Amino acid sequence: MSEGRSANVALLRRLSPLDGMKNDNLAALARKVTVNELAANRNLFKEGDTERRSFWLVAGMVELREGERT
Repeated sequence: MSEGRSANVALLRRLSPLDGMKNDNLAALARKVTVNELAANRNLFKEGDTERRSFWLVAGMVELREGERT
């Protein structure tokens, strides 16, 4: 994973459900959000993880797997 960079209001405004937030709230959120770039074939999480984070896909593709199903 590359070193994270700060998000900005313009980026967050493109994401649902954040697109309905007020600018002040988006600006406050942008100060707390980190944008990361993952290399191909890296896992974001695995089945059963209890991590309390949210992910938004800004560009690229994500493959979801459950057992042997993709």
